[in-house]
Amino acid sequence: MANVSPEKVRTPSGSDSYSLLTDLRLMGESIRSLVPVTSTTERTAIVLAMESAGRPVTPSNPLLVERADAPLGAEVEISTDGTNWRTIGSQVGANITAFGTGWSATAGSGHTPRVRRHGNMVYLFGSVSMGTGASMNDILAVPTGFTPSNANTTFIGVTSLNPNGGTAGTRELAIASGRILAPAGYGAGSPAVGGTIPLGGCFWTVD
Repeated sequence: MANVSPEKVRTPSGSDSYSLLTDLRLMGESIRSLVPVTSTTERTAIVLAMESAGRPVTPSNPLLVERADAPLGAEVEISTDGTNWRTIGSQVGANITAFGTGWSATAGSGHTPRVRRHGNMVYLFGSVSMGTGASMNDILAVPTGFTPSNANTTFIGVTSLNPNGGTAGTRELAIASGRILAPAGYGAGSPAVGGTIPLGGCFWTVD
């Protein structure tokens, strides 16, 4: 029976029958730059198994994993001590297409509301315009895969309003249950119909 290391590398055991080509093929197929794990639980189990085998995770022996239950774009993680993990993130993005009643994308090139994710950080871009019946308590919906893991209200940045006849000012924006809003009591100002809210400078983390 072959030996399988905690890093999931397959090597022949001493009692195996000798077959150089087969042994090399099986070992080569088992070697990965990334160790696939299903969850943080399996990730921890691999760290402990490596320690037990005398090969602890260290700066000279880092562990690189691809975690299946990690958020989109943050699946690849690295640790140099087995405890602290850093995301090696790819970049993914999406345009925002779902808005609260009365809100819409501001016309013009570059104003399309959109999100961009790098690792576990999400950045918001673009601008929205206020229409009839719009409420500051429900501006837009963030696409799936870009929202925080909790549904609590998270403040994401301050924006200056273009009031278009309304009240000028700055408002704190927040995200709650996947939707962007400007909660009452956090800043002043309210745009009239035709006013705009720039979205740039807002960001949050996705665990």
